[in-house]
This record gives sequence, C-alpha cells and structure tokens, in this order.
Amino acid sequence: MRGAWVLGLLCLGGCAATGQGRVTPAAPARPLIDAVLEAYSNDGAMLAPGGERLVFLSDREGSSQVYLAERGAPSAPPLRLSTLDERVLWAGFAQDGRSVLYSSDRDADELFRLYRVGLDGKDRRLLTPDPTLQHDGPLLPRQASDRFVYLARSFESSEARLYVQRHQGGEAELRYTDPGPASLLDVSEDGQQALVLRMSSAAEAVLLRVELDSGQAQRLYPAPGARAQIRDAAFSADERRVLVATDEGSEHSVLLALDAGSGKEQARYRELLAPHAAIADLEVSPTGGPLVVAIDAGNRDEVRLLDPERLTLLRTLERPVGAVRLGTFSVEGDGFTLDLDGADRPSDSYWVSLASGRIQPLRAEVRPGLEGLTTPRVEIQQVTATDGLSIPVNVYRPAGVQGGLPVVVMVHGGPAWSSRVQWKPAIAYLLSLGMAVVEPNIRGSTGFGRAYELADNREKRTAALEDLAAVNQWLRGQGWADPQRLVIYGGSYGGYMTLMALTRQPQLWRAGVDICGMSDLRRFLGSTTGMLRAFMVEEFGDPEVDGALLDSLSPQRDRDQIVAPLFVYQGANDPRVPRGEADGMVAALSGRGVRVEYMLVENEGHGIGRRDTWKEFLVRLTAFLEQSLATSRTDA
Repeated sequence: MRGAWVLGLLCLGGCAATGQGRVTPAAPARPLIDAVLEAYSNDGAMLAPGGERLVFLSDREGSSQVYLAERGAPSAPPLRLSTLDERVLWAGFAQDGRSVLYSSDRDADELFRLYRVGLDGKDRRLLTPDPTLQHDGPLLPRQASDRFVYLARSFESSEARLYVQRHQGGEAELRYTDPGPASLLDVSEDGQQALVLRMSSAAEAVLLRVELDSGQAQRLYPAPGARAQIRDAAFSADERRVLVATDEGSEHSVLLALDAGSGKEQARYRELLAPHAAIADLEVSPTGGPLVVAIDAGNRDEVRLLDPERLTLLRTLERPVGAVRLGTFSVEGDGFTLDLDGADRPSDSYWVSLASGRIQPLRAEVRPGLEGLTTPRVEIQQVTATDGLSIPVNVYRPAGVQGGLPVVVMVHGGPAWSSRVQWKPAIAYLLSLGMAVVEPNIRGSTGFGRAYELADNREKRTAALEDLAAVNQWLRGQGWADPQRLVIYGGSYGGYMTLMALTRQPQLWRAGVDICGMSDLRRFLGSTTGMLRAFMVEEFGDPEVDGALLDSLSPQRDRDQIVAPLFVYQGANDPRVPRGEADGMVAALSGRGVRVEYMLVENEGHGIGRRDTWKEFLVRLTAFLEQSLATSRTDA
C-alpha cells in the first residue's frame, strides 16, 4: 500500500501564532476571524479493509489530528485517536485494520515520529523513539502485514536511511542508505522491494529499485547522463512493471511503464489535454483496475483514469476548478479516496466509485461560519511580463464590489510550487474585510512546463522579481484595484520574494507581509536542514563557490532600501528557515525607524499550524493593514 509523503521544501501548509504582545481582536473582527477558522478541513481519508470505517485528518479542534468514523454515519461526530496536543501529518490503518499508525512532531519542529494507537483511542505506542530523526510517513506492504517501511534522516545531513520495522516491537532494521535528498515512493506487496527517488533538484531526479534484503540499489530511470524530473513512481498491480511520472527532460509530461527488472519501456501515456501540465501523483488499484493520475496544471488540478496495461485515457473526473489530493484505493479495489476543495469551501474527503464514476462525500458536516463569509469572485488572468512571457494570475474579489479595492499580492512558496484556486483561510478573511487578493504564478512555478519552472534559477531570480513588477503595473490599470494600496505578501520562498520586492521595488508597494522568509541566502543555506541545503543549490547557488551571487540575491544586502511598513511572522522552531533570518531583518529595519510588526511564536515552526496562532496572526495582520493603508503615501 502506498501512503508515503514527501515533505514540502520552502512551502507553507499553513500559518499560526501565539506571540509577543498579544492583541485583543476588535469587536467587528472577532466573529469574522472565528467564522473563517471554524471552517475546518477534513483530508487524507483512508478506508479500513471492508470499507466500513475510515480514518482521516481534521483541524476541527485547533490543529491537525487523527479521527476515526463509521462510513455509514457521515454526520456523526468522529472519535479522536491522537491524544497529544501536537499536529499530525499522516495517518493510516495498519494492514489488519485493527489499529492506526500516525506521525507527529513537537511544537512543529519537523522531527516527526511514528505512533500506533487502537481503534478505541487507547494503547498509544511510540514506534520510533529516536528524537533526533525526521521519520517520513510509512508504507505498509499488504502481504507482509507484520511490518512497515519508512525513510528517516537527520537535519544535519541530506543522507536518507531506509528502515524496516515490525508492528509488534523490536529495533528498526536499517536496510539501505542513500546520499539523498531522497524519498520513499512505493514498496512491493511482499515487502521485498522499494522504489526510492533521489533528487538533485526539483527538476532532476533518479529512480532506484532497492532490494530490501540485500540493500542493493538498481538505477531504473533515467539513463545515466540524462536529466529528467520525476514526480511519482509506483509498482504495477502485478509488480512486473514500474510506472514513472516524468517530463523526460522536455516540456511535456508522460507516464511510463518500465519493466521492473530491466527498466525497458513497455507503454506510455502522454498528457495532451493540458500540454504543459505535470503528472504529479498516481495511485495503482491493488486488483489491477484503472490507474488514477493527478495532473498539476499550475492553478488547478485534474484527475484522469487510465487503462493499466495500455496506459490509454479512459476518462477525466468532472469537477469544478480547484485543488485535488489523491488518497488511496480500497483493499477491494472498487474505488479510491481523494480530497477536494475550492475557493469557497475547505477541504473534504470523497469516495470515487469505479463502477458508477460518482464522487461522494465521506463526511456530511456543516460549517455554519461559511454562510457569513463574502462570496469570492474568482478569475484566472494572464499578465504580460516585460520580456513578453505570460504570467498566470489567480484573482479573488469580493462579489458585488466594483472598485477602489486594496489588493494583497500573495506569492507562493517553493520556489518549485504553484498557487491553485482553492480554500485558504487568509484569502477568505481578507475578502470578507473588503480586500482583493491576487496570486501570481510567476516564473519558477510548476504546472506550466519545464522551461517555465527553470526560468528563475540562480542569476534568473531577478526575472521572477520583474514578474512581480509587471503584476503591480497590471493592477494599476484595473478599475477595481486601488493603485495606492497594493500590498506584497508571501510565505517561505514567497516571504523571501516579498523582501526582495520591498528592497528592489520600494516605490511600488504600500506594505509587506513576510511569513518565514529568507533574508540572507548565504546564511540561510548554512543553517537550514541538510536535505533542503542540497536541494536548493541549483535553485540559488552553492555557498562554497557562489557567495557573491547569493549576496547579490539577498534582501539583507539592500535592507536600507525598504521604506514600507513590514509585518514579519516567524516560528521559533522553524528548521527550514531558522529564526535568524527574521531576527536580522527586524533588527536592521527597527534601527532605521521603519515600522515593523514582529510576531515570533515559540511553539510553531515553518508556518502556522495552530488555531490560536492563526487567530492572533489575523488580529495583528488586520491592525497592521488598517494602519499601513490608512496613512497617505504620495509616492505610491
């Protein structure tokens, strides 16, 4: 059974806060904030053998936790299985369906450990006690039901270690070590073989087949000397073939069926309906039924069903524009789960029946607060960059409002990532405050072709920055936007781009919001995790030989050019972008008299994961924007 996940790199899955100088919400803002945050998400659903129960994740109680529910009672309150007050990133049934495994860290430090708990929420047991390792979500081979397989790594090194461990106890058995960065994509049903992806960058990877008894690794794809992106891979149902989602080093995405022994190509599917999109994820039916593939088309996701032998298209799942996350097939192979959300609704888990093709919700839960939020008017626009490149832009406006809107330009993390049209609490809140939100998928974003994704690497980073200037100029020509009140906002890599925009384009932006962003690239690469450091060399440069380049692309070098007020959010336990990146920028600006709102949160990491943090973040953001946008600025 597949179920592993690969940690995002400089991407944020959310943002939270319980920081310094707690603010009391203004009376009109308090119910609006509560309504947004109480619109909780359900995701990651997995069915037990027999299909009568499901386990899923939900943030209904303030942070992501594990819940068990009866499939036949979708509106009944679920049972919470995780008892620690810490977030959960992955959960799934053990092979026999009698217990649940899940992964959790402490204060968002990303040192995830694996636990097992009974279906009654009792007898919780820590399976991976080493507090110095980051444990990925495990894979559970169906025929080897007494064990599970996972990768683990330390923060100091990019090296990845592959372990086999027994459910009933005993030490984890180290079977393979990879120099990494690496992730575990699939395990054979008998637990004897694994597919490991070694990544040099977001655009270059090597797929290995590892014999778990001997630890021997065979390179399957691509051929030595060739470069290609690989987004996912899996064994076929009969395990005679390996399915690989790749761009072959070209502009087009394909799914290849390779002989599991020789690596020779036996069949292929080329994505033609969205020619520049990437095949991002795949799920294999355990009974040999249709393959399911998720298509990353940049600002939206699509789902296709393919013939498992010929890899020909059977059909596309019809659904509104939005984000899709594939779940897993049932043991019986009669359908699969997936998560769907949209601009006006948070994520929920669904069941897709292969017999009928129907998409049915697995839960029937009402979020009353949604009714009081502003209905979003969503468009996907194209903005022309200075060099003629077309930049896809997601535009969210409050329905019924004609003009004069303050605009928040949100830059996604990554860099190799994209902004999809989907539910985001910050966007829902800002729209309900009467603001517009624009998400530009600037060059470097995924889902728009290989050339577009690589167009911001190293020296070309300034071209991505010019894309933001082009979006700013475009907004000034839109009748619904107030050109005097344009705010640049981003998390992680988006936070870095926010700081870059404020240093290189100080007259274009009225204010900035930096969430866990890097400010000094040389310092960042020297203090981030070993996995991320190895992965980011091609994106930014090697600190050993490219110091001058890294300095030239660092906001810290040009911090004296910042004149706009800045809101900085930082989790104290962030292992990816350590707090020194925020501390240095805040100290420098405060010393010059630039207004800085600094929100440092002791029990958060790379982003916001707790509802109380989210609440304070939105309260302080509201006050910051009200003050920043109310004052006159004649040079805007």
